[in-house]
Amino acid sequence: MLLRELACFCSGKPTIPFGFGLSFSTFEYKIVSAPSAVSLAPVRDMLAANVDRAIPKAEDNAPHAEYVVHVTNTGTIDADDVVLGLLKPPGAGSGGIPLQTLFGFERVHVKAGATVEVHLGATMLDFAHVGEDGKFAETEGEYTVQFGIPETAEHGMGFATMKTAAL
Repeated sequence: MLLRELACFCSGKPTIPFGFGLSFSTFEYKIVSAPSAVSLAPVRDMLAANVDRAIPKAEDNAPHAEYVVHVTNTGTIDADDVVLGLLKPPGAGSGGIPLQTLFGFERVHVKAGATVEVHLGATMLDFAHVGEDGKFAETEGEYTVQFGIPETAEHGMGFATMKTAAL
């Protein structure tokens, strides 16, 4: 988790962005199922139950929001693709809130012209951050959910994005 948190606070322009990868084929992503809003009530309950712990128990950090993405190989060669799921929280980059969080990834093999379905789930902790006091707190507001990296989209790699409200 420490590496994930450190990678989320870099504010300089990287030479090669996180997740930048190219393929001998091209891909298209389409979000086919996603919540338009996520309740933070279970997150608050989980954090309250773990108030004396620096990190909540793993069993309390259950999947909370599921996203389904169709990955289509638009090229002429069978190829693998790694689908990255990222959350950009409200207030990203200020007040200790990370720029983004990697909430899931899956490597898939897609035949040329075919489409596969990928399920990625964001957990309750993905909708929380560590405050200056060292304790987790829920992060309320509008999240940007993205699959893939925008910088690779111009090279034919898949990218899709949407907004999800966390209330």
